[in-house]
Amino acid sequence: MKYLKRFNEELKSQTYLSAARKLKKMGNPTSLKRAAALTDWAGETELKEAITNWKKEVEEYSKFGSIRLSIGEGSNIYTGNFYTDFTFDGFAFEDNYEYEKGESEDGNFSSEIYIPVGIIPTTKEGLDKCLQIIDPEYFTNGFFWGIHIMIKFNVINGERIEFTGMSFDSDGDINAKLTSNAAFKLKELLYRLLTDKSLNYPSSSTEYTNEYDHINNFLCAEMGLSSDYGFELKDIADYIQTIDKNTLM
Repeated sequence: MKYLKRFNEELKSQTYLSAARKLKKMGNPTSLKRAAALTDWAGETELKEAITNWKKEVEEYSKFGSIRLSIGEGSNIYTGNFYTDFTFDGFAFEDNYEYEKGESEDGNFSSEIYIPVGIIPTTKEGLDKCLQIIDPEYFTNGFFWGIHIMIKFNVINGERIEFTGMSFDSDGDINAKLTSNAAFKLKELLYRLLTDKSLNYPSSSTEYTNEYDHINNFLCAEMGLSSDYGFELKDIADYIQTIDKNTLM
């Protein structure tokens, strides 16, 4: 790695990529060769950063239990235990909700609550096997975006909310498959997250210390669902409890 001798190996991956872009602009054979070396090294550095993030994720989310999943397809499948990182997507909710509401002329419209779930291999051995199946570019945050929870609802006459469906899906690149037990655990943990502030589930927003406050304040206050429809966060939790886990697999 003679082209890297002027660089501190502790630099962040983005620093290497920035340097590589500048070298590419120079256009001469030597700078292009150095740029290629830096780009390759940035990939290795990025993976090291991701593994450091994975260790933090394990430490933070292991206290909430694990689920057993199979990922991959064909002969390239890994089955193991994963911790889960629920991340409420307020941007996706706001975009869809405001659009559908704006299109409605009579106060009747449909929208959805989107909660991606990062899956975190519980052991380094499991992580290594996952990285043999899944491209490391999907692992930059220390977890894989493995599951997507979608909760659908209708607004009736601009007065009340009626929930209409719930699903667990997976990215095609991950192709996570849940067992009945895993679906039950996911459903129960989401219920606790939505009803028990003392669970202190980590917030996906830096503005809040726990995810309960994040989701509650965003939906009820910022989006006005409480004042407009008498909505409470517990309404989602109560609906979740009516869903048969076997329909979520």
